[in-house]
Amino acid sequence: MARDFDGHADAIRQLSLDFVKRALRITGRGWRESELASLQNLSLVLAMIPDLEKWNADQKLLVTRIIRAKGGGTEVLYLKLMQKHAAFRDVLMQLGC
Repeated sequence: MARDFDGHADAIRQLSLDFVKRALRITGRGWRESELASLQNLSLVLAMIPDLEKWNADQKLLVTRIIRAKGGGTEVLYLKLMQKHAAFRDVLMQLGC
C-alpha cells in the first residue's frame, strides 16, 4: 500500500474510508466523533477484506454495529458483537490483529 500511495498515509486512510463506507452503505451522518474515529481506524483493516462488498446485509449491519460500539466507550458491547461476527473475526485472525 505504501508503495501504491508513495508513502502518503492520508491518501491510504481516505481511500480505505471511502471504500468501506461504500461497501457497507454507510455515511457516518449522525455518528458521534468517537464512532467516526473508530470507522476511520477500522477502515484500514476492513479495506483489506477482499470480499467485503459481497458480505450479506446482516454481516454488513453487524460490522457497522461493531464499528460504532468500538467508538462507544465500552468494550463490553464491542466484544459481544465481535463474538457474533465469525467472518470479521476470521479475517482479523488471518491478518494477525
